[in-house]
Amino acid sequence: MTMKTFDQKLWQDRAWKLYQQALSRVEGKKGKKFSINDRMPAGIAWKRDTIAIKAMSTVLAWCKTRNVRVMFCDIPNGEYANNLILISIKARAARQFNYLLHEIGHHLIDSSRANKIKKFPLGYAKSNDTRACKTFGHRIDVVGEELEAWYRGGRLASKLKVSFDRKFFDDDRINAMRTYFKWCLRTHGYGKESI
Repeated sequence: MTMKTFDQKLWQDRAWKLYQQALSRVEGKKGKKFSINDRMPAGIAWKRDTIAIKAMSTVLAWCKTRNVRVMFCDIPNGEYANNLILISIKARAARQFNYLLHEIGHHLIDSSRANKIKKFPLGYAKSNDTRACKTFGHRIDVVGEELEAWYRGGRLASKLKVSFDRKFFDDDRINAMRTYFKWCLRTHGYGKESI
């Protein structure tokens, strides 16, 4: 698996290229006059990415002070384990930033290990116990920790006073939590299929 570190110039160039590609797709449709409204979604995404890239620099500097390594690689979203955060290289910068905040949330929870075990005793701490993983209590604590990670990541961004698209962050949080709730409930007879 190829991993990359954050390079602000490279990320800015990539955001600009995605913006140009989006504009060429809009303008490439023949037989239609284009207004500013046709170009607006591409402009909004580019602006969101640009703001996120600047914010990511600040948050990554914070990670460095905490001895947390952050790498970008070919994974679906983000992962955290043992002071290493992996973030999807394929996601747009604004989404990468949201994933980064969430994974930092896991780091913050993990940093207070005793508190984590008190607060989520059946959650990820029991992931190696196959019997415990099959229980509804385990799934509930995993969902609880996921919610807490989103909350702590968002709170860190506020403490660092970084500018970011809060609504976009909340949308990603809601979509991620929807997946966890479905996983939690379907596996215990509340849905038709198991995830």
